[in-house]
Amino acid sequence: MWFSIVQRKVNKPANFTNLTMLEQRLLNFEARYNATASPFNGPPSPTFPKFA
Repeated sequence: MWFSIVQRKVNKPANFTNLTMLEQRLLNFEARYNATASPFNGPPSPTFPKFA
């Protein structure tokens, strides 16, 4: 889930001219995201059959 968020919000093609710019953008996003993050409300975990 985390990688899809990063891809949509941070990693746009041709936005970065070098790896240092990308690294800084990711670190800034991580700090901002962690300050406002809340748990995901996804579907419940699947139940697995019990084997005797």
